[in-house]
Amino acid sequence: MSRTGQTLMRGATVRLGSLGISLGLQMAMLPFILHHLGDHLYGVWVVIGTLSSYYGLLDLGLSSAVTRFVSRELGRGDHAAASNYAAAGCRVFCLLGGFVILLSVLVAIGGSQLIHQAEDRRLFCWIALIVGCGLGLSFPTRAFDGVLVAHLRFDLLAVVRVVFSLVRAGLIYVLLTARGSILGLALINSLVSLAEGLSTVGLARRVHGPLGSSWTVAQKGILKEMFGYASYSCIAQVTDLLRFKLHPIIITVFMRFADVTPYAIADRLQNVVVDICSAILSMLTPVFSRQEAQGNLEAMRRSFFLAYKISCYLGVLLLGLLSICAADFIARWLGPGHDLVLTLLYLRVGGSLCGISQMPVVNLLFGTSENRFYAFSNALHAALTLILSIILIRPFGLPGVVLAVVSVTAFVKLFIQAWAACRVLKETLWSFHLGHTVPNLARPLPFLAAAWFLARLLLAPGYVRVGLFSAGVLALFVPYILFVGFSKSERELFLRSLVRCLTAS
Repeated sequence: MSRTGQTLMRGATVRLGSLGISLGLQMAMLPFILHHLGDHLYGVWVVIGTLSSYYGLLDLGLSSAVTRFVSRELGRGDHAAASNYAAAGCRVFCLLGGFVILLSVLVAIGGSQLIHQAEDRRLFCWIALIVGCGLGLSFPTRAFDGVLVAHLRFDLLAVVRVVFSLVRAGLIYVLLTARGSILGLALINSLVSLAEGLSTVGLARRVHGPLGSSWTVAQKGILKEMFGYASYSCIAQVTDLLRFKLHPIIITVFMRFADVTPYAIADRLQNVVVDICSAILSMLTPVFSRQEAQGNLEAMRRSFFLAYKISCYLGVLLLGLLSICAADFIARWLGPGHDLVLTLLYLRVGGSLCGISQMPVVNLLFGTSENRFYAFSNALHAALTLILSIILIRPFGLPGVVLAVVSVTAFVKLFIQAWAACRVLKETLWSFHLGHTVPNLARPLPFLAAAWFLARLLLAPGYVRVGLFSAGVLALFVPYILFVGFSKSERELFLRSLVRCLTAS
């Protein structure tokens, strides 16, 4: 396997390990935080987290632009040009960080006036200030995230994430044990996020070296090129937020704060699977940028279809395993009385599978500057999801919201965005799905059917049983899918790369 492939495998391995630790912490902390805050305050916390995520829109798509153009210049072997792109992005992020702080003050003052209860109004005002100022101070570090991604140093980013996840969890545990307030949670998150960003800056400078320092006419041209790309990435970010972060607000408007809690818990559980798959599959954008810069369509096709196999196999396996174990896990994790969470989780599986299987499509579109099409299709996705959610929440409640998400996701991911990827790969949509999607999704199904049958005999509520069963299924799946799902040359490729990674480490 090439040096790039080995770097990606190492990054995926480290990301997966760190993600396992981070997700374990999140799953352990969720019932702890829920117990100390209660349904109402936890719902408030989710809604505030949702609102604060909208500050990320001021990124303007520049993070992905830094990754895109630094990757391209590294692919061309022009390190100085790559430094100029990174430096230009950093300067803009510094200005945007100041604007985030100013905006947070306006949101805190104006937004709190829309809340009727005096106590909730005060909480909103202070948390908006704390979260906004923390985000504004850490905003310039986003450019350095892009630099590390362009260098394929996902392993370093993963280590930073897990270290500060441990710090955050420890501080939250101490705070809530000492009967601290929700304001303390906001302060901890802001301070830890700032420290995490500063650590990323140090690592990026160590990997890449110093950035450009002069402000020239050429660099102004760089900004124009970056904003041309970033404008469509920004649209994609806006529509992503509308797709993923608007539902707690819709539920609050049409129902209650407390009703946000079961939706948020089900969303968190299925996002465990999405996050795991993203840790493995979301590293190809800079690879596609380099291959496009070299004009190597055949290499791009090989990289894409191998990643597509993996995405389909992972999606079917992990979502299937989640569905099999969910009832017993939730019974032990949250206790009785959470049947609605289980229902929402089962309804969400189809949409999650469509999203996971098409992750390489998103990487390809961003890596080849087709993010414009992704932005427009995402806008359609967000609009249809919003409209259908509002229509279905009235007669069906929370299940109606989930059904809206699933149906629109399946349509956009499998047809609209997949068609755009086929244009880049010189493939027809019919041959893409018939030759790749259908067989890739079908190959893991016999294994999952056997796992479901064994679960009826072996599973019971309890962390140990669920954990051992899941570990056994995952361990058995690896040899199964290696021989059933991959060719001999692909198996040899994986094994050679694994040996080299272990030898290098």
